[in-house]
This record gives sequence, C-alpha cells and structure tokens, in this order.
Amino acid sequence: MGDKYSHLHKKKNPKRTKEEISEDRIKRKKDKEVKQNGNAKKSKRSFKKSAGK
Repeated sequence: MGDKYSHLHKKKNPKRTKEEISEDRIKRKKDKEVKQNGNAKKSKRSFKKSAGK
C-alpha cells in the first residue's frame, strides 16, 4: 500500500537549496500578479466587445 502513494511524497528536487526555492517562489508570485493584472484588463475589454455584438 505504501508503494501506491510513494510518488506523492517524493521531493521534486532535493539538491536545490532553500534560497533557490524561495527565489523561485517569489518569481512565480510576481509572474502570477502580472498575469492577473493583464487578464483583468483584457477581460474588461473583451466583455465590452461581446456585449456590443
């Protein structure tokens, strides 16, 4: 039974240091914020277009 779930508990990359992981996390957070801002602007514009049809 342990084998079935063993893949869930594997560390993705154990060689990476904590600093690298935290840097990645910060970078990902910034990317996400940028994407959300871009999507918010886009969605408003596309909504107006679709409403005008």
